[in-house]
Amino acid sequence: MWFLVLSLVPLFISNAVGYSVTSRIIERQAQRYLLALTEIEAQHVATEVERHLLYLDAVVAGNVLLTSSVPFAAGAVRAGDRQAASVTGLHEHLDRKLAELPPLSELFVIDTAGTVVASTVHDRVGADWSQTELFRLGKHGRYFANDLETLGGLVGPVYRLAIPIPDGEGASVGLLAATVGFDRVQGFLRITAHLAGDIHTFIVDSEGRPLFASHPHAGLHYGQVLSSPLLGQPDGVVMRYVNYEGVEVLGTSVPVPQRSWRYVAEAPVSSVLGQLRGLALLAALLEAAFALSLVAIVWVVARSIVAPLRRDSANRIQELHDHEMRRAAQLASVGELASGIAHEIKNPLVGVASGLDLLGKEIGSSSRAEGYLRQMRTQLKRIESAIRDLLSYARPREPRLMWTDPTLLVDRVIGLTTSQAEAAGVRIEKRAAEAIPKIKLDPELVAQTLVNLALNGIQAMEQGGVLTISTTSVCDEVRIAVSDTGTGIPEEQRETIFRPFYTTKHKGSGLGLAITRGIVERHDGRLEVESEVGSGSTFTLVFSVPQDELVTQ
Repeated sequence: MWFLVLSLVPLFISNAVGYSVTSRIIERQAQRYLLALTEIEAQHVATEVERHLLYLDAVVAGNVLLTSSVPFAAGAVRAGDRQAASVTGLHEHLDRKLAELPPLSELFVIDTAGTVVASTVHDRVGADWSQTELFRLGKHGRYFANDLETLGGLVGPVYRLAIPIPDGEGASVGLLAATVGFDRVQGFLRITAHLAGDIHTFIVDSEGRPLFASHPHAGLHYGQVLSSPLLGQPDGVVMRYVNYEGVEVLGTSVPVPQRSWRYVAEAPVSSVLGQLRGLALLAALLEAAFALSLVAIVWVVARSIVAPLRRDSANRIQELHDHEMRRAAQLASVGELASGIAHEIKNPLVGVASGLDLLGKEIGSSSRAEGYLRQMRTQLKRIESAIRDLLSYARPREPRLMWTDPTLLVDRVIGLTTSQAEAAGVRIEKRAAEAIPKIKLDPELVAQTLVNLALNGIQAMEQGGVLTISTTSVCDEVRIAVSDTGTGIPEEQRETIFRPFYTTKHKGSGLGLAITRGIVERHDGRLEVESEVGSGSTFTLVFSVPQDELVTQ
């Protein structure tokens, strides 16, 4: 299942890489588009300012009424007669012109002395503008500038325009001026609240103070420098940053032609990459759904396959367990039966053996019957040996543990088997490692196992050979090995040799190795077998000894 899930990793990685590459491509395209749009809008702003100045030029050009009325209206205002026909006539004329261009907040006329002599805002008549920059510069040519004013407690930008009024002879009779209040700046520049979707635009002066905001939000203060990293960058640089509203944006700025202004445009990154992010989220959801569906399908299929196997395995295990329990019960019954039979046979055998001894004494050694009696005694000994083995297997006694020196135990075994080895042409070698620790075991039972293994090894070397008995100590284990150079044991027989009554010899009960392994296991040890056909076999008794119980010689 995990292999199938991991197989989806390349799909997830390719989608992630695809999203990253696509987002970079879209962002670069958006940067180029934003810069081009900003340059167009900056040119548009300059064109709108020029258009309104041309409008004022058109108003004063060849306007005889304006040219002739200004001197008379100036005289009437200085005389205090603001209701004079020349003054009211100019008011009406300015009202009509203002109606033709709604983005302007006010039109007014200033005479050569700097006094307002007519205005669409009548209360301004008589105001002195002689000390203003508009008057000083406007009487020499076209004038446009920005300023700040407070209206209703709010500070905002205003624009002021002025055009000299010629008298037809090269002189000037005054100025035609106009004001654009900050509530009409957007209409004056003809800039939408959201340029091309969610793009926000700003116009700042040479010091970075806002003169216009297409969609002002909280945190924007006219008269204070706009918080933007673009103000310290060259014109035309496109950056990704967090603006004064805390929104991550793509932004750029370019100069406004013929003005000391900069036009700033910002596009929210969420708007630029919004659709791509939506697609990425949808792709992630589909990938997750696909992965979960795949896992669910695999789980269902695996369950449909494994569940029957699990049930079959459980049933099979239960059947094997029941079979083993029945076999164990049968073996226990057979053991009890064999033990009883062996006990019943043993007593009559003693009587038969005694009878044979008495019969031998009466017949004497010269009789031919003596040979028959000797064969009968030999067969009786075989029967007695088989009965002893059967009783040992059926009723094994518990070990009587005592500290025993393995080296001395090996010497004892060698002494017990030397005569049989010499008769078979076998040489016995002893290999004992130094400092073998004493171990807790039953010396009689372990000696029985070693004698049995040694006799098996001697019998396996029909043509003579070498029987090696060695002792070693490795970590917390003591190992006693009996090796022969006989014919070896085929691999397919290495497990069956420990089965009761299994034997490949003409003599013997087939219980020797079964009894040997039983004795070793009752000592919490194990019996290991290594054999190679044609080279010999090695049987090793392994006894575990905890470190805190080791007693060295």
